[in-house]
Amino acid sequence: LVDGLRAIADQETKGPLQSLYADITSRISAGHSVADSLEPHRKAFGGVYVDTIRAAEVSGSLSTVLDSLADMLEREDELRKSVRAALMYPMCVMGVLVLAMVFLLGFVLPKFGNMFRARGLELPAVSEFMLTLSSIVSERWGLLIVVLIAGGFIVRHAMRQERVMRRVDEVLGRAPVVGQILRGLAVARFSQVLGIGLRSGVSLITALESAGRASARPALQRDVARVNEVIQSGGRVADGLRTCRYIPSFARRLASIGEEAGELPRMLDIIATQYEREVRRRTKALSAMLEPLLILFVTGLVLLVALSIFLPMWSMAELLGG
Repeated sequence: LVDGLRAIADQETKGPLQSLYADITSRISAGHSVADSLEPHRKAFGGVYVDTIRAAEVSGSLSTVLDSLADMLEREDELRKSVRAALMYPMCVMGVLVLAMVFLLGFVLPKFGNMFRARGLELPAVSEFMLTLSSIVSERWGLLIVVLIAGGFIVRHAMRQERVMRRVDEVLGRAPVVGQILRGLAVARFSQVLGIGLRSGVSLITALESAGRASARPALQRDVARVNEVIQSGGRVADGLRTCRYIPSFARRLASIGEEAGELPRMLDIIATQYEREVRRRTKALSAMLEPLLILFVTGLVLLVALSIFLPMWSMAELLGG
């Protein structure tokens, strides 16, 4: 184990990771357990990883559990990359659109506005609106930056509040496509961590609590708390899952079948694989749906800017012609 960690440290090019591996290696060489050596670096590895390793050491299944954790992390990384790739085009379009609008509002429209006002033209409502917005951007850009930065800090602080997170989770969960993607991600993560926990020898209640935390969804964590109450009162996992509203009925039914057959960890892997596929499919569908909407949105903005410029110019041409 020590030789393997030293080999990993030698091939690592980033200084902080080299120091992390060196510290873990030195602790294990000094006689500490793997879990105790990882504990000071819990933030880097994650609580689920460290707790699972600790249980695996006690049960003597460290090698098997390490394979499962590696597989889980690889699958999560692949899923994250597929989601990012599917949403890359809409994100790039929105970024370019924001930059283009800032350029038009900050540099182009003010010049036309000065020209129109110098002619004493009576501007249409769309031109007045766009020129007012342009003057705010061009004259008070410093204040806008301060407001945006302050807003970012406020949102970041608010998202750390449990009550706000719960409300945001409820709103996103009801969104047509985004809610299904988030639910699929949470169920897949929950199933993976629960299956690994059970294989590592963790108690069922502890494994459920770790899986609920790993899902990062407050609604699923509340469901897990109810499942644990049922189990503590003598019920089965299937009985507790019937009280879950966040976990889809398909996943609940498969988990019940796996429990009855004595192969719950294996069935949880099947559930995780199925919902990972669902997430990929729905993410691609979301990307395909966003593309025409973005085209319409961009077209509308271009039309709005064009009308705000050309309507006064047509009026000015009529005055000159008259």
